[in-house]
Amino acid sequence: MALLDVLSGGRVNWGAGRGFARVEFENFGVPPEESTSRFHETVEIVLRAWTQEKLSFAGTHFNFEDVEVLPKPMQRPHPPVWMAAGSDTAIDWAAGRGFSILLSPHDSPREIGQKRLTYAERLAAAGFSIAGRDLPVARLVAIADTAAKAAEVARRGAQWIVDSYFGAQHRPVGVPDPAAAGVDPVERYLDDVILHGTPEAVLEQIIGLRQEIGLDYLLAAPLSHQSFMLLTEKIVPRLP
Repeated sequence: MALLDVLSGGRVNWGAGRGFARVEFENFGVPPEESTSRFHETVEIVLRAWTQEKLSFAGTHFNFEDVEVLPKPMQRPHPPVWMAAGSDTAIDWAAGRGFSILLSPHDSPREIGQKRLTYAERLAAAGFSIAGRDLPVARLVAIADTAAKAAEVARRGAQWIVDSYFGAQHRPVGVPDPAAAGVDPVERYLDDVILHGTPEAVLEQIIGLRQEIGLDYLLAAPLSHQSFMLLTEKIVPRLP
């Protein structure tokens, strides 16, 4: 990452996330219950490797003594940092360190709005400001020439998400089961998470997110090739 920052003239942003798929932890021989403490240590190790002439670190899981890591990044003290933060505890930790955050792509706009407020409060309490920060919000997007076609694409995407992220084979670590609230998880994605419809309808939804939650940075994940083409050709040029 440091080499890429040098080669790009200081244009790298670094983002990190703990992960939650239990099968991934198990396949790498990492106890899932250690995931949070390991993640916190590794973030600290990366930042020290970038900012110290020689890295020394003594933790619960990792120990290094006078390790020289080269090259150093061009940006000082290090590239901008984002942390994936879906829970209140993750938001508290990131805000306490002054990190920017990427909120969960599985939350509804109401949930995202509340978490952004929580983040701003925690930042201020730690002596940092939210001013000037980009806070990306990831949204799945399904766009077609009719609302019915877009809804069909969105439903397929929602079913894939539910099967892939919340299936019994994954048993996510620290992620609530979307069916636990008694709501069909596929319908929840269709109603509250995925942006879908005609180009005009999705444009209105994006503008609505700006007004509702202060959206300033959209990470769009199109669910079809047509969705991608319509997003770039019919919506992006019209965004105010």
